[in-house]
Amino acid sequence: MKKKVSALFLALVLIFSLSVSASAITPRWNSTGTCDVRLIFSGKTANCRLTINADSGADIDATLTLYSGTGSSKSEIASWDVSGTTSLNVTKYATAKSGQKYTLEVSAIVDGSNGRDYIEDSVTATCP
Repeated sequence: MKKKVSALFLALVLIFSLSVSASAITPRWNSTGTCDVRLIFSGKTANCRLTINADSGADIDATLTLYSGTGSSKSEIASWDVSGTTSLNVTKYATAKSGQKYTLEVSAIVDGSNGRDYIEDSVTATCP
């Protein structure tokens, strides 16, 4: 009898924890479906990529900034302002030094039918 009560209690705890987890999931943005930031090196060229997919007709304004170094010791290498409607898929290029660590930071505003989204993201990689 004790094993049945323990098993039932364990089952109820598991069900409750699953239902809490499912109800705690909320969308990250209102008008933006996806945002993908990548920093890829091709030889000594930094490929700074940004892809944003938003609501149909949404206005997208973004700034990509490439830094060498990280933390308080980083310095700006290049910056680009880009914009689009509904989706944005851009690649910008900069010269890099082998063995140096780089950080690509993205700041974007997406104005769509479901509201305004403020997106901040970054990625760090080392030039081979």
